[in-house]
Amino acid sequence: MNQYKFTSSGTKSGTDYDMDLKWASSDVLLDWHPFQGSFRLTGGYLFNSNKIDLNTPQGGAYSIGSLSGTLQSGEYVKGEVKFDSGPYLGFGWGNAGDSRGFGLSFEVGAVYQGSPKVSLATSNTLGGHTVTATDVATAETNASNALSSFKWYPQVALGLSYAF
Repeated sequence: MNQYKFTSSGTKSGTDYDMDLKWASSDVLLDWHPFQGSFRLTGGYLFNSNKIDLNTPQGGAYSIGSLSGTLQSGEYVKGEVKFDSGPYLGFGWGNAGDSRGFGLSFEVGAVYQGSPKVSLATSNTLGGHTVTATDVATAETNASNALSSFKWYPQVALGLSYAF
C-alpha cells in the first residue's frame, strides 16, 4: 500500500487552483530472476486510487470555456483528476529473504494508467455570466488534453529487508 498527501497551488489553463494530491495505491507483483542472481524482472497490476482535488480560491482567476475572470463571492470552480488502474512492468536488483540478515533492493518501473480523467464543476454563474454545460465540457477536454502525457506513471522503489 502506497499513501502520501501533498498540497500545492498553481495556474493551469488560465485557472488558479489549490491542489491536493492524494496518492493511494496498492499492487500485486511477481518477480522473475532470469539469471538466478539478484537481477529481476517484475510484472503485475497496480490498483490506482490516486487523485488530485482542485479548488479555485476566492478571488482566483478562472478560464472556463468562453468565460474568464476572477471569482467573486459565492462563485466556485472545483475539480478532480482521477487515474485508472493498470499493468506494471519493472526491473531491479535484490532478493528479499534469500539469506539471513539485512537485504537491500532497488526497482525501477512504470504503470500504464491511460489518460487522467478530469471532471469540473462550477457555480451556475461566473462573473455575472451563465456557465453552460458546453463551457464546462470544453474546460474538461482542455485539461484532459494538457494531462494526456501522464499515461505512464513511473515508479522507483528502494527496499530494506531483514530475514531471521
